[in-house]
Amino acid sequence: MEKSMKTIAQDVKLSYDVLVDWMESHSESHLNTKLYPDKWTAAQHVFHIVKSSKAISNGFNLPKETLKSMFGSLEREPYDLARLKSNYEKMLSDGGKAPPAFSADPERQFTKDELRKRLGDEQANFQLSLLKWEMDELTSYTMPHPIMGKLSLLEFCDFNILHNRHHLNTLNEKYSM
Repeated sequence: MEKSMKTIAQDVKLSYDVLVDWMESHSESHLNTKLYPDKWTAAQHVFHIVKSSKAISNGFNLPKETLKSMFGSLEREPYDLARLKSNYEKMLSDGGKAPPAFSADPERQFTKDELRKRLGDEQANFQLSLLKWEMDELTSYTMPHPIMGKLSLLEFCDFNILHNRHHLNTLNEKYSM
């Protein structure tokens, strides 16, 4: 089944909404408690999502000709969701980590209000940046991903959803009370 812009937008929104729901069900102090040595707090996971989403939205907001001249076209068959997920999981299992620019300061504390607002803003920014594109353009324009290599804009939409779900799964498995 071919995706529509409406379906993509709904899936993106849902991936943020469930994160907000998870966050709302936990206390602010729990969100900022360091539960595992050398691992992020729950709040830092959420902030990482904010920073990652912002980078994707910023790329989507570049002028189309700039994007094309900087990164060219996709020179392979597009990945479906299953292949993208498999590649992402492989990169993580091989030790792939978020670059420092996408991490929170390890000592930083966050308020729920701040995280809720930042998540909401980034979800809205992502949705607005998506509206600038036609469906066929999403498959032909590309940007680099720090650990996955060059992805089409459509693959970035799917990646954003997968990435949000990945962190939600981590939060559910390791940070729920």
